[in-house]
Amino acid sequence: MAQRKNDKKSRFFNKFRNKLRLFFSMNSMWFFIFAVLSLVIPDLVLKSRVIFVDFRVDEGPLLRFLLCDFIPLLFTALWVCLILFICVYMLPKRYGRLLFILIATLSNVLMISEFIYYTMFGRFFMLNSIFLATEGAAYIPILHQYISGQLILWTILSITSLVMACILWKKYTIPKKFWSIGLIFPVAILSLSLSMTVSDAEKTDTEIWSTWKRPRFVYSDMADPDRCMRVMGIYQFMARSVTYPLFYDSGFTDEDYDRVAKYIEERNDFFDTHPAENEMTGYFKDKNVVVIMLESIDDWMISEETTPTIYELMNNGINFKNHIASPFGGGYTFNSEFALNTGYYTPKSSSTASIYGYNEFPYTLPKLFKKKGYSANQFHYNKMEFYNRATMHKSFGYDDYISFMDYLPEQEAELDSNAMLLPDDEIYKKMTENEKFFDFVITYTAHLPYAESSKVDIAAEKYPELIDLVSTDDFKAMLLEADAACDEIDLSSISDQEWEAYAKEYNTARLLAKDTDEFIRLFKEKLEADNLLDDTVLVIFADHYTYGYSNQDIVKGLSVRDGERFIEETPFFIYHSGTPKEEADRISAMIENKVSSTKDILPTLVNLFDLDRFNGYIGDDIFDPNNEKGFVYFSNMTWYDGEIFRDDSLKITNDIKKTVETNDKKLMTYVDINDIIVAGDYFSKRK
Repeated sequence: MAQRKNDKKSRFFNKFRNKLRLFFSMNSMWFFIFAVLSLVIPDLVLKSRVIFVDFRVDEGPLLRFLLCDFIPLLFTALWVCLILFICVYMLPKRYGRLLFILIATLSNVLMISEFIYYTMFGRFFMLNSIFLATEGAAYIPILHQYISGQLILWTILSITSLVMACILWKKYTIPKKFWSIGLIFPVAILSLSLSMTVSDAEKTDTEIWSTWKRPRFVYSDMADPDRCMRVMGIYQFMARSVTYPLFYDSGFTDEDYDRVAKYIEERNDFFDTHPAENEMTGYFKDKNVVVIMLESIDDWMISEETTPTIYELMNNGINFKNHIASPFGGGYTFNSEFALNTGYYTPKSSSTASIYGYNEFPYTLPKLFKKKGYSANQFHYNKMEFYNRATMHKSFGYDDYISFMDYLPEQEAELDSNAMLLPDDEIYKKMTENEKFFDFVITYTAHLPYAESSKVDIAAEKYPELIDLVSTDDFKAMLLEADAACDEIDLSSISDQEWEAYAKEYNTARLLAKDTDEFIRLFKEKLEADNLLDDTVLVIFADHYTYGYSNQDIVKGLSVRDGERFIEETPFFIYHSGTPKEEADRISAMIENKVSSTKDILPTLVNLFDLDRFNGYIGDDIFDPNNEKGFVYFSNMTWYDGEIFRDDSLKITNDIKKTVETNDKKLMTYVDINDIIVAGDYFSKRK
């Protein structure tokens, strides 16, 4: 009986499948419909994420439509036609189908990756950031939080179309003498690309602040992945991401290098007549220095109960209250590491760790300290393969790169704990073995994810009092108060279940911050026990804000609650036990109204430790009296000078017009000089 039912069911499904196949095979257009859909869906999905990205097109709505909508669709249409022409008409059926599967699969993988990345960070990534994929493995446990129903639906539709195209695959033949017809598509793509590329004559307009928002400049510079995706489409974006770095250096000419030389000369002339020396010059001369970059330690994490050591050092040290760490390039952490060491940002269009490891940087922080007789070593939890530090630490000028994992038992090394560093005396001795030492330490524990993991379990065992330090009700009340004070966030639609999850995430993040604090406490105690504390200056700053938190509106709310203007404001302070609190407070008051960013740390340390001066950085000594208010710019090319925040919404009145024009020009100068020096390997070319 059961067998008869199974046979009946099997006959039904076979009959249904045959009818379905007959329905689709009766019209050969179904094959092309599914093939086109599988290629077009990833393009449309990603462009829908940036449909509201702002552009500047002065010539009117028709040109805006042409550059921002029509041409990107035309790029995609031409690429789809080229792919199908090669796969369907030129190649044998077997190989054509395999190539089609490969291309369609890659486009879907890119769609999923870019969609999730955009949901997490609010921007796309350049394809050369794939070299940082190993560093991104830490994000895997939390990726499910960013996979939306919309992404699942579009992925299913795209993959279904791919499968149906393969099932219905047909080999269409045309005589080989007509294969030249296929040249129409690559020629059209190349012609369209040339029409979108900015000529040298047009580049004379690059002084204008809004250049980076003009579609053809976006296309030419490959500096903004969001706008690139919008003006190119997914296939031109992939092709240009691969080919652009091969010719990237050819974009820099002797004229560009002369601009850098002129920039340095003008700054030298300026400081000849406006001396940069000030009362803080040489303030810490010949002291040992340990620079600690705090991974993901945001201002709102620091409190007397959660991070008592950091709280104490910050409140008893020189505190740079208006400090901003804006992310550039392919890796947030490495960008700050790069800026600290070189005085420049990583170019937005590339992963500096993987591309510029063999560039020459003669004026890095470790090289300047070594000229004064210091040892210079870098310390981090991770292996040196991450962010290509095996090469980069040499390029920066460090004597050695020490991974905590190499000194700890395997089962402990896997726990990602900073506090495990110091019980191992071998590491500590390496840090302090020279008479004068400069150490650069990158912490790790507070790195995301803020979900269940071995490091969270270990931290919970060590600090059980912090597990549920803030209740869900208190957390909700705290954030709703911030919501009422800030128009940029709206937390009204969050459910009770989500509030509970966000409160748990908040407590977990602070729990992990406690482990970072424990590392600093142990290190400080060891220095004190060895009579080194009075001769050692601790320079402590965060690499970036807590972007790993699952809801960025929550992070904005926490920032607003702490009185910060920007979500990217982060801690930066300098502690020296020999500097009395009253003196530290006096010095902090000197720069209380100045803004600073990561690019300013190196020039400031050069002044404080009286190192050899170089005036070609894009940052400034924060204590320099010529640097009255400070100046920071963000990765989206907005800027802030402590009073004016420059974006498209700024109303330029007569009383601020001159300041805005001056700062617009300053921004464009910094961006251009930065990229010529780093991407153009200026110091090597002009050696």
